[in-house]
Amino acid sequence: MSRLTYWLVLVLVASLPLESVYAVPGSGSVTKLVGLLTGVTWILTVLRRGGMREPQTLHVVALLFVIWNACSLLWTIDASATQTRVLTYVQLFVLLLVIWDSVRTEVAVRQVLLADLLGCYTAALILVVGYLVNGTAAEVHGRVTVAGFNPNDAGVILALGLPVACFLLATWAGAGRRAVVLLAATYLPLALFAVLGTGSRAALVAVVPVLWYAGRLLGRSRPALAVVTFVGLGCLAVAAIPLLPARAVQRIFDTGHELMRGNLNERQDVWAEAVRIIGENPVSGIGAGAFRTAATGVNKVGHNFVLALLAEIGVVGLFLFLAIIVVGVRSLRTAPWALRELWLTILVAWTFAALLHNWEYRKLTWVMFGLIAVCGALQGVPALAQVQEAQRGTDPLDRRRTRRGP
Repeated sequence: MSRLTYWLVLVLVASLPLESVYAVPGSGSVTKLVGLLTGVTWILTVLRRGGMREPQTLHVVALLFVIWNACSLLWTIDASATQTRVLTYVQLFVLLLVIWDSVRTEVAVRQVLLADLLGCYTAALILVVGYLVNGTAAEVHGRVTVAGFNPNDAGVILALGLPVACFLLATWAGAGRRAVVLLAATYLPLALFAVLGTGSRAALVAVVPVLWYAGRLLGRSRPALAVVTFVGLGCLAVAAIPLLPARAVQRIFDTGHELMRGNLNERQDVWAEAVRIIGENPVSGIGAGAFRTAATGVNKVGHNFVLALLAEIGVVGLFLFLAIIVVGVRSLRTAPWALRELWLTILVAWTFAALLHNWEYRKLTWVMFGLIAVCGALQGVPALAQVQEAQRGTDPLDRRRTRRGP
């Protein structure tokens, strides 16, 4: 039963980048259906086993965060929106526990990351092929996206898959190495073109720390590959400009001008509303998920996770959410160096994107929290030894744990 739960986790993670693409009639998205099945299977596994893996500090803080959101039902200005948001956080907390209880080894973590890359690769492929085949018919407001996704969300999802691809490209040493390396290597140019096509400035900002990470990781283990990768991606970016939607390109080039005006696509107005709401309810906020209701002047979400959390659940709620991140980062001190640098990079990229959009209640965010907790519980491996083993394609840690399974 536990093995089945683990495989369902892999399917769930792989489906997240495609969440809005495929739907089951009468049941919503495929991801929702897989998530429900995963949750039920995990509960049955825990009951059969007679308990679950002992939670860590991160899980306790996350639980307090969910409870505080539930408490906001007592003072919310929009009960329906708050109930929906609280239910979302409850589901995300269960997902956090499922990952913690089902993914226990470094081998399992790598397999989950591979599942994420497969999902991102499929989404990028659908986006690029759809645009190249259908042309302007595949555009949404002059920008390319995956069916059902906002272009910004699609861009950020694909951008967050880039460090995962770099990590697997440089360190994968298990079975199917050639296939994984090929998958990761081809994802880099494919995803970069897709991100540019979305015209998402948040996604492009998230790519910045990824480039630093890619140079550091590949330069350490495979210097020649690092040079080829960066030269190739640079040439691709220049060559892709004429092929991209004109509005997406113009939107990217107008970023500096809009920053000079102090109004990044009207975000200044949204943030001004957030500041007003925070000033009126600084401690408790107006209720989880109620920002759009209170922001009467703009009727939009907060477009900044800090301001949105402050407005909706106050200083206490923001403190608890940031505490999840801080506890997670502190736990990574004992994690294997490659995984530690991967998650720090993803966290920085996520932060850049979340400062322009609301990613605090997205499934990928809480999957990230879950895997960080798992990696924080792993024992570190000396960096030099791990690189040497990865270069030889014979990671003794992977060999030793492969027989045990996840």
